[in-house]
Amino acid sequence: MSTYFSDKTFRFQRALARNNERDSLFRIHRDTRFSNDKTPYKPWAGLRLYHQRHREVPAPSFYVHIAPGDSFVGGGLWHPDSATTRRVRSFIADNPAAWKRFTHAAKFRERCTLVGDSLVRPPAGFPADHPLIEDLKRKDFVAVCALDDATVTGTKLIPAITERLALLAPLIDYLCAALELEY
Repeated sequence: MSTYFSDKTFRFQRALARNNERDSLFRIHRDTRFSNDKTPYKPWAGLRLYHQRHREVPAPSFYVHIAPGDSFVGGGLWHPDSATTRRVRSFIADNPAAWKRFTHAAKFRERCTLVGDSLVRPPAGFPADHPLIEDLKRKDFVAVCALDDATVTGTKLIPAITERLALLAPLIDYLCAALELEY
């Protein structure tokens, strides 16, 4: 399955095209050692399409999550370390037009949502009245595009995922530029 997505995402990011199924698919078994719920399997399937340099440096990735009532395609940087977060924030402050071009695009806003944790106060070094202060407060630079159950169980799943990967590609490209990675 991930080979198919990798081939489809090749036009979005050459570096993602070399994903290995063993690295991309999440395991189905739950760690039940410290849980009251001893259900052995996860009720969802996850697939991450990594940047080829993800083992060397923090890098953005695409993610596909399939679960009853909670399926989505996502992309970005989830819980980056503080140095990476600082680099992305500085890049947003220095290149606000490119950030706004895709995060404020009508098609992106119709289907996708920026998610993740944010700071309560502005981060150090950024003025509280900065026009993109809400984006600069982000701890996670992730967007998700929902998939409804009818799409997931129907014949349109692959085209729907491919469409959402295309919507998320500018975010991945932007984050790669912020981290000086090839896109």
